[in-house]
Amino acid sequence: MLRHDAHMRAMSVPDCNLVLIRKTLKDLQKTHLIHIDKEMKLLGGYYHWTNHIAYYPTGARLFFSYVGHEADALNLLGAELLADYYDELSTIPWDFFLKLSASVRVKMGSGLRAVTRAGTNPFGESADEVERYFVRKDVDPGEDQDYDPSEWGFIQINRSDNPYIDAVQYEKRLLGANLPAHIKKAWIEGEYADEEALFDFSPNREGKPFHVIPEIDLEKIVQHCQVYKAF
Repeated sequence: MLRHDAHMRAMSVPDCNLVLIRKTLKDLQKTHLIHIDKEMKLLGGYYHWTNHIAYYPTGARLFFSYVGHEADALNLLGAELLADYYDELSTIPWDFFLKLSASVRVKMGSGLRAVTRAGTNPFGESADEVERYFVRKDVDPGEDQDYDPSEWGFIQINRSDNPYIDAVQYEKRLLGANLPAHIKKAWIEGEYADEEALFDFSPNREGKPFHVIPEIDLEKIVQHCQVYKAF
């Protein structure tokens, strides 16, 4: 979906620059680069395997980069990117994402809008930032004074939204895997999960706070017990 969005923009806007990023070169080779040669020929362009750049007949360029060579990607900072795309964003360092996204801009009066697009599963080293910036939109202004929640949004996609996947087989394989329950839930239901969590924590379950028992007389208990806190 990210790659085809890039194709659409590259074929619509002459001489623009775009970049698509994954965690490693192997990740790119196993996904986007499998298809890129055929797609570029169909579009009337070509892919340069040494430079990892797709050249379109419109003069547009799509750079393929990865965090393993962060310096190479950061060289794009002055490239005036029309769009940047991040596949599995939660696996990419958040600082890297913010630095490069700052270079996504267009010239005054161009009539164009620069965009950042990302796709990801809901866990990984940047999963918490992805959740706070895109989903909950509760970023503290002291943390990021430039954050504007109206500029961020997300579309949740579940396995049932993919008409080509064998959902029964997919779920059976994941449920049978030796993974923590909250990780399985992230894969199957698309819910945010902290990979380092020791147990499955849901803020709400069936509309009720997960760790609150409203039926008890809390004030009475506090008066007659000794409270210990530990982490």
